[in-house]
Amino acid sequence: MLSKIIDRVNAENPDLIVFSGDLVTTHPDEIRPFVNELKRLKANDGIVSVMGNHDYCPYNSWTSDSQQQAATDKVRESERRIGWNLLDNSNISLVRRSPDGNSDDILSVIGVENISAMKQFESHGDLKKAMSGAEGQFKILVSHDPTHWRVEVLGKTDIGLMLSGHTHNAQLRLLGLEPSRLVFKENSGLYTEDTVNGRQYLYVNNGLGTTLFPARIGVKAEITVFTLRHAE
Repeated sequence: MLSKIIDRVNAENPDLIVFSGDLVTTHPDEIRPFVNELKRLKANDGIVSVMGNHDYCPYNSWTSDSQQQAATDKVRESERRIGWNLLDNSNISLVRRSPDGNSDDILSVIGVENISAMKQFESHGDLKKAMSGAEGQFKILVSHDPTHWRVEVLGKTDIGLMLSGHTHNAQLRLLGLEPSRLVFKENSGLYTEDTVNGRQYLYVNNGLGTTLFPARIGVKAEITVFTLRHAE
């Protein structure tokens, strides 16, 4: 299944691949069987990723905090070994010539460690640190938990687009009803609001895997393709 997913992603010939967190469910060793497949992902500007709440491996019976920290460090190490650019409260710049050919357009891609408005989920991110030096005319934030958008991004920054995951849309949609809406105000798909900083967008991807129960009922696994165009 993963091999087919990677083939479909690569077939898009993407400029940039964004992974918005939760590579594992409970343990870093889950990555090991899939390393060679994940290395096949290709994008002209590389692959960026961030840490999701599961990537801190809190849902396991560790004997000490240091053991959990070692597991978290192993997840980070694995992502870098695969060849991903893990944005732990940092950013990169993508440069393109503007349509008139007289200047460069700069796109800032910012990544934070997990930040959640819900106390039951890990929060380690530092948005201020992540945005330091990000001077692109357009800014994209990769932040795993969509609740972060209203807490710290919407109307408080000039970030044009935030990309999230986390919810899986509860892997359940029946007769148009989405139980995840009872928990998440922004649970799936595209959201937009006009603020003092202009129009800001959030996209919540439904994810590719499963958690809690190994099924998806009415919620398909998702690869999202974004095409960004110059305003002119």
